[in-house]
Amino acid sequence: MTRSRALAVSAGITTLTALSSYGAAGAVYSSHGDDFSYDHNARSRLGNCDQESDSNHTKGLYDYDTANEASNGEIEDSTGNDGNCGQSGALAQAILRHRTCERNLVSWDCDNWADTQK
Repeated sequence: MTRSRALAVSAGITTLTALSSYGAAGAVYSSHGDDFSYDHNARSRLGNCDQESDSNHTKGLYDYDTANEASNGEIEDSTGNDGNCGQSGALAQAILRHRTCERNLVSWDCDNWADTQK
């Protein structure tokens, strides 16, 4: 393998590794504007990414029991658009649905639930 080809392969692997940090193939995404949440690791974890530089925190609500409207947990990204996302720890049950919310002046504004079972 030539040096230039080896460098190209190495750059491609680095790019794929960087992209995989935002989610795996088959992940379900929910969004609120440019902010988003995604499930990964066989739906046992949730990431929440604040992609707007507007000083409004975001959070991802997740649910593994869809019997009512209450969520089972949440993960927040309060650092703004800095390239880092909030990550949940490993959950005992698979996430059945999740949604992304953004903090406004007095409350949280949430988009619809994204069903991970479809």
